[in-house]
Amino acid sequence: MIGHCGEGIYRIEPGRKNRMTEKQLRQLAASGEFQELLRNDRQIKRLEALKYNPRDEFLSICEVLGMKLRFRHLELNLLTPAVWTYLWTIRSPYTGNIEKADELDTDIFLYLLAVDLRKLGDISPERIAGDADGFCRRNAIVWEEAKLWLTERIYFAFRPFEMLPDQQRESRGSTEIRCDMDWMTRFCSIVARETCEPVATVMFDMGLGCCCAYLIQALRRKDRKHLIYRRTDPELCKQIYEHTLLLAEQFLAGKEKAH
Repeated sequence: MIGHCGEGIYRIEPGRKNRMTEKQLRQLAASGEFQELLRNDRQIKRLEALKYNPRDEFLSICEVLGMKLRFRHLELNLLTPAVWTYLWTIRSPYTGNIEKADELDTDIFLYLLAVDLRKLGDISPERIAGDADGFCRRNAIVWEEAKLWLTERIYFAFRPFEMLPDQQRESRGSTEIRCDMDWMTRFCSIVARETCEPVATVMFDMGLGCCCAYLIQALRRKDRKHLIYRRTDPELCKQIYEHTLLLAEQFLAGKEKAH
């Protein structure tokens, strides 16, 4: 036994496929270091998160239905392409290295969800930062909790892209996406054609997660090999199992090299 898949348990049996002996399997099962490696592996966490989960499905459908966001006592607007592009333009860590996001970054993000960009007039970075500074404290919100909530919003916004083939998704992930004016107008134009909504509606009123879902549908029409689809739980468990085998082989090889 060396890992878990939801409620199931991985059991790696010795054989030709995994090339592991009984002794090696016992070593892995008894190794706290290897178990810790599995618990912290980002790929396993990503695949586990893609499996069917009623809460995640509910949040995803709320995004597509355009339901207002709620955080603590605040009723907030959806994270839209316009807000996301603005955050990218001011180099918010939330659009890149989220771990570096601090209290002011969080204040700005929440503030932008609480207002309508179209009605602000002056949206200079200095003005927005000044108006947003202390937003969490003024609303009796612990900013670290807000950071976790905002991180989850970003995850759900881009979750539809997990339907892309691994190679295409990894290629996108390895290249920084410039969410500038060109990106926003092209992105919104595609979604507008897909939904028959005005571009302005897509840009300022439609949730980013909803937009990404419609973009995926547009891509699927050109996907003659049917590579763009949602992975089933058995498929995800198989991927997790195969990745666990790879980690096990690398772990054992490292131990042998150390000795």
